[in-house]
Amino acid sequence: MPQGVPPLLEALAAGRDDEVPERARSVPEAEWPNLLDTVRRHGLTPLLGHVLATHPRACPSEVRATLRSHEEHAMLWHRIRMSDLRRIITAIEGAGIPHILMKGAALGLMLYRSPWHRLGGDTDILVPAGRAREAHDLAKEAGFQVTEEWEDAHHLPALQKGSNPPIEIHHESLYVPTPDPGYRLVPVDFQALDAEATSVDAGGFQARVPSSRDALLQLSCNFASHMEESIARPLRWVRDYAELLGPGGVGWSAVDERLRELAPELTDTVLLSLALAQPFLAHLYDAELEERLGQLPPGLSRLARHVSARDMVYEWVTSPFRAWQVLSCLMGPFGATKWSLRKLVVSREHISAQTGIPETALSMRVYPVAFAIHAAYHVGRKDRSDAGSDG
Repeated sequence: MPQGVPPLLEALAAGRDDEVPERARSVPEAEWPNLLDTVRRHGLTPLLGHVLATHPRACPSEVRATLRSHEEHAMLWHRIRMSDLRRIITAIEGAGIPHILMKGAALGLMLYRSPWHRLGGDTDILVPAGRAREAHDLAKEAGFQVTEEWEDAHHLPALQKGSNPPIEIHHESLYVPTPDPGYRLVPVDFQALDAEATSVDAGGFQARVPSSRDALLQLSCNFASHMEESIARPLRWVRDYAELLGPGGVGWSAVDERLRELAPELTDTVLLSLALAQPFLAHLYDAELEERLGQLPPGLSRLARHVSARDMVYEWVTSPFRAWQVLSCLMGPFGATKWSLRKLVVSREHISAQTGIPETALSMRVYPVAFAIHAAYHVGRKDRSDAGSDG
């Protein structure tokens, strides 16, 4: 069992739901508020409520009421998302534009007993790159509004109906972080993804979702690229991996084959993400994956050893010194100092622009694993010294 991690939370993240009720019974009543707060921060509250629903004596009545309330809210949130999704899919399919759901919305429909057990924020829809603008315009004609003009490298400005959850039209599905806020796209032909995609019932209409191995690649890219914004929830991501890799799920050989077909340069991204999840999911890793994790490049291997399971639970957003420690695994003390200072300044401006949070409120909050993952793509590259000298 990972050190420093509440046993209930560890079992829930690892997909061992049969162990959760007994572990819940061992939680002292006074510890439930803090535990619930941690579960909530990781986006696992509806799932915990579902697991404990048939075990009323596993937790205090106040906890059961809180979990039931969270699950009801998650169900309502999901129905609103699906109602809006249906309108957009109807609009774009009417114009002959194919789609594939991505990330949280797809994973909920693919993997979980009830899709609202997988909490999500926005809804991500992938369309062929050449028709993304057309799809975006059709969504606006269907009554959705652009809520902010900011456009990312892999999707168009977010769309929203009233105060409902936002929807993003993507034209690329795979990407890796860059030193400055943003991404380096890894172009993949839509037809290659659509060839393995399947249709699922999204609540009275059909939606396309990726294959399990393509979903795993997207999950890894999303984790790596969004940590600096502190919107990723590590244990929710660990649970997604547990669902993808669990009994009857995808094996490493199939994932490795897909990487060679689509994007060999993403191999280290995927392996690093799986290495960070290993303390929770070692029971699901096959021998071939274990062997590949043992062959990670030295910097990534040091990083995977340095970031503990406890870090995944409690210290995802931490101090500049912690960031420096993690970066030192990859770049050495001098490189880590330069990179941390440069990245801190750039990230503060970027995060403040997106969230409206004043930069002063971000001044002492940096995102160490994000820095390290960003740095990983430039260790050993010819342009590393040039990129690092800008700051």
